[in-house]
Amino acid sequence: MILFLKKYPAVIVLVLIIIAAISYGFRLRTKVQQPQASTLLTYQDPEYHFSFQYGKQFKIKAVNDPTEGKVVLVEEPEGKNSFQINILAFNDSKPLTQDRILQEMPGFHMEDIRTFRTGKNEDIDALNFFTKDPKIGDLFAVWFTHDHRLYQVFTPRKAQVHLLSVLRTFSF
Repeated sequence: MILFLKKYPAVIVLVLIIIAAISYGFRLRTKVQQPQASTLLTYQDPEYHFSFQYGKQFKIKAVNDPTEGKVVLVEEPEGKNSFQINILAFNDSKPLTQDRILQEMPGFHMEDIRTFRTGKNEDIDALNFFTKDPKIGDLFAVWFTHDHRLYQVFTPRKAQVHLLSVLRTFSF
């Protein structure tokens, strides 16, 4: 082993750099910053009994649609971190998967699909992915189910980290 280290020191250094870069990239991708509590407000939905924290610069508008369910718009004046929650009836207890979504919505664009746990108590099984909307552009989406409802959360792709930080405060 020592002979290998003396003979190929550049290889060892390169391998260590690659391992460090991969580790740093993974931590950067999964690390979610929480906003300071003093700048947060809490949204509580009286109909679906969920809550989440959001920055005081945001404005919230909730709209009920008898045929489509409910839409909660969380809008920032600059718009870069705005997001939307669609709440739809969902009478199935099977887990959400890419195959399941594509069965219901053939042709729906999904990429980099991941499952994860989120919520204030990390008790929400969710699916996140990137998608495209012809009118809006590239989006980051998080979908999960609760109490026979499907929650579809969308934000601009660049606001992914912000949305994940908000969802870490989500609770039923």
